[in-house]
Amino acid sequence: MSKESKSKEPDEPKDMQPKTNADRSVTVPLDFPIEWGEEGLVTEIILKRLKGKHIKSMGKDAIMGDMFKMAGKVCGYSPAFFDEMDATDCMKVTEVIGDFLEGGQKTGRTA
Repeated sequence: MSKESKSKEPDEPKDMQPKTNADRSVTVPLDFPIEWGEEGLVTEIILKRLKGKHIKSMGKDAIMGDMFKMAGKVCGYSPAFFDEMDATDCMKVTEVIGDFLEGGQKTGRTA
């Protein structure tokens, strides 16, 4: 009897949620990895905590482009990288940046 797999999916689903690291940076796994130049396939990005220098040029109401500029500064990728990122992954990145601006990651539901 032979085993045939009809799907290429892993046996256990990979956790695709952002994870806070010991240094308080956040690793964001990409649902849709990007083939990026010499680096090859990028499957996750690490966003370091924002500092004043990252936000000083922003106005009171940040727009999407501002979020990607900040993300690029704290993870080392160019704006062109974010232009090629899938919308699902873009939203995960902007949520993390938004959490940094609001003083930290949300911890759950409120009563």
